[in-house]
Order: sequence, then structure tokens, then C-alpha cells
Amino acid sequence: MRNIIIFFLLLFTSSMSFGQAQGNSRHSNDNNAYRRNPQTQKWEKVPVTKPASAVRNNNQSVSLNLKILLNQEADTYVAIFHLSQVGARAGQADSLMNDRINGFKSKLAQLGISDEAIFMDVLSFVPVYEYQVQRKLFSKKYLEIPKGFELKKNIHIKFKNEKVLDRIMTAAAQNEIYDFVRLNYFVEDVEGAYKKMRAKALELIKGRETYYRQLGVELDTLYRTISEGHSLAYPYESYSSYEAYTSNNLLNDVKAGKVRKANKATTVYYKPMDYRAFDAVINPVIFKPVVQFSYNLHVNYERNKSKSNPNRYKVKKQIEKQFYLIKPDGNLQLLDVNRQ
Repeated sequence: MRNIIIFFLLLFTSSMSFGQAQGNSRHSNDNNAYRRNPQTQKWEKVPVTKPASAVRNNNQSVSLNLKILLNQEADTYVAIFHLSQVGARAGQADSLMNDRINGFKSKLAQLGISDEAIFMDVLSFVPVYEYQVQRKLFSKKYLEIPKGFELKKNIHIKFKNEKVLDRIMTAAAQNEIYDFVRLNYFVEDVEGAYKKMRAKALELIKGRETYYRQLGVELDTLYRTISEGHSLAYPYESYSSYEAYTSNNLLNDVKAGKVRKANKATTVYYKPMDYRAFDAVINPVIFKPVVQFSYNLHVNYERNKSKSNPNRYKVKKQIEKQFYLIKPDGNLQLLDVNRQ
């Protein structure tokens, strides 16, 4: 009896551990995944993934569709920070911002980031106005008067090691730079990434042809037409959001009461593409955001109709025409119409 109780306790503990490993995203009020559309810059719902390989077979053709995914770490990163500075005078606003930027550059130099890897993007430098009330006996007016100047810039920082970003954030905060705009990812050898996926697709195609040959279907005797497509997804397009919380139901006897819900914190997390939509994944194990290349190869095997029906394109024998002239004496004379 004691052994049975211990067994059920272990089983319950195992189930609880497995449930905890799912993460808090399962408590989300909306479990739908969203990605940012690079064209519209809006968050859009990710469509439900479909099965990877699609094989269509009829009397005339066989079609095979393969999808390959490649997880590629970025070679170079560019972090963008935004700065905004106001001052009573134009020179004051510029001087205050330069103090912040120079302090930031000094910290970046200690991290091995030179001035050549820093780019200043000036956005605007405009006067700032405020309203002044002008009172009269029976009315009042609001007049705009210059109050100061506002200067806005973006700092672009290029670096190779993504682990440096955490120390860059610390250096920015120490110089009153708090607006981290975005982190861009760059892969230098894009063509090399697609070459790897094409080679993998060719390997899979040969394996499928061997498999169908074992089933008695000779795909080598058919005409082939192919089409291919590719795309890529950057990490900043692959983040999903959720609200992790649980809420108790009101008691059944409390029907007229109103509930004032508390604000729940929204969390975002990196969610790469689902592997179920692909036939093969190159570099499948990832633990940090990566650039995801996808490649689609569609091969259509069409039957060789000239071989399957040899009489289909048989050339008919051409009948040669001859012309004769009847003479007055009744004899026939052959005319040579080809002579010029």
C-alpha cells in the first residue's frame, strides 16, 4: 500500500513539473501569435501552419512541394537610440545634447566601439512655443511666443558581439539616454544561406524520387517543371505578446456586483517560426533570436506524352501532285511546274 501511495505521489509531481515547463504564455488571455508586417509595420495574426510536403498525383502529373528553414545567426548588429534635448537657446540645446553624446561615446570606446562604428542621424531642430494670455477689458487672447529649442537625434551603433548590447544599454542609461528604438540584424552571406537550402532541397528531392521508385513510380521518365520562392523573417518581426494571469470567478450569489479589473502587465517574448510547416530545418536548436530564412521548392513531374503514345505525333505521308497537258491529238504531256 505504501508503494502505491509513493507511486501516485511521484506521478503527480511529474505532471506538475511538466505543466510548469510550459511557461506562463499558456495563461495568456489571447494565445494567438502575431508578427509585425514589414510592409505595413502593423502587427498581424500569424496564419495556422499547414502540412509541409504536398504531393498531388493524377493521371497526367505528380507534384511535390518542399519547404526548408534555415536559422542563421547575425554577423553584425546595429542598435538605434533616440535622444531629445530642449534648451532656452539653440546653442544651449546643442551643448547639452553634445555633453550626453560625448559621455556616451566615451563609454562605448571602453567597450571597443570606435567612432567609425557610430553614426549620428539628425532628425529635427525646431523652436518650441508656449501660449501667453493677453487680457483685455472684455476678452482675452492666447499668443504663441518662443519658449526655447528642441533638438532630436538618433544614434546608430554597429557591433559584432550581441553580448555587448547589455553593456551598451548601461552606458546609455548613465548618460540619460533611455529611448532604445530598435536592434537591426544583418547577415553578410545571404546567397550562401540560400545555397545551403537549395542543396538540402535537392537532397530531399532525390530521396523522394528513390522512395517513389521503390513504390513502382518512375519519376525519371517524366518531364519536370520547377518553381521556387524564398523569404526571411527578422527577430523584431517574431515577437508575441501575452498577459499572464488567472482570475477567480465571482460567487454565484453575487450577480448585481460590478468587477473593476486591475491592469495586467503585457509581456513579449521571442517566438520563432513553427517547425511543423517545414520538411527540413538547418540549425534547428536556437536559444537566442536569429534570422530565419525559408525556401520553397515546387517540382511538377509531367508525363512524356510523345513516349506514352508514339502514334500521337506520327507524320502523314505527303502526296506529290503532278500536272498533265492534253494535246490536240489526245496524248498527255507531263508538265514540270517546279522549273522556273
